[in-house]
Amino acid sequence: MRDLIIEAFDSVIRREIAEADDVRKEIAQRGAYWAGDELWKLRRQVAALRKRIAELEDPTRDLSRPRVSPSSARGQGVRLP
Repeated sequence: MRDLIIEAFDSVIRREIAEADDVRKEIAQRGAYWAGDELWKLRRQVAALRKRIAELEDPTRDLSRPRVSPSSARGQGVRLP
């Protein structure tokens, strides 16, 4: 059993290393600006998905307005509703 677990982890690690190598090769081929653009797109997608999940979990929450807690608003000129 121990050998199976070690073999499974080893397989996962090898796959991760191979994927990382492929990504490095693609960045070397396409350039750092392309990689930065891809990261920016992924971050936007993640933010949109997180917002959608939050809407589904609590449909009464208004996500169009940023949340401001009373303690963080104190002394900052923020008017709370």
